[in-house]
Amino acid sequence: PPVQPLHISLILDERFFHSILLLRALRKALQENGLHNVQFWVQPASHLLEISPNLPGAGKEENLIRLTTYALSGILGGASYIYIPAIDREEPHAERWSRNISHILRYEVAHLFTTPDPLSGSFYIEAETDRLAAALRAYLS
Repeated sequence: PPVQPLHISLILDERFFHSILLLRALRKALQENGLHNVQFWVQPASHLLEISPNLPGAGKEENLIRLTTYALSGILGGASYIYIPAIDREEPHAERWSRNISHILRYEVAHLFTTPDPLSGSFYIEAETDRLAAALRAYLS
C-alpha cells in the first residue's frame, strides 16, 4: 500500500541560514530514521508581521523584505508548502504585496523551484546540515 506522507508544520523567522539548516537537517535526520515521505509546511513567526519598534523609520516595506527572506529560506531549505500571509489587513494593498512575494520567488527566480537542492555541494551548508542532523538523531533516539 502507498505510504501516507508525514506532514510537519514549522514556524520560521527571518534568520536565513538558521532556517535553511533547520529544514535540511530535520529532513535528513528523519530520512535516516526511515521516514522518506515527509512534507514540510512553513509559516512565518508572528513578529514578522509586526512593524519593529527597534528600527527607526521602520514601516510595512521592511516587513516585505522580512517575509521575502523567510519565504526564500523555506524554499532553499526544501519546504513543500509556504504560507505568506497579508502583512496588514487594514492596508488596501496588503494581500497584493503578499501575493507579489510569492510571484517574484516563483517566476523571477524560477530555477529555485526546478532544482531539487539548490544548495547541495556548498561545503558550509553540507557540513552544518550533517552536524545538526546528527544532533537531531541523537535527540530523537
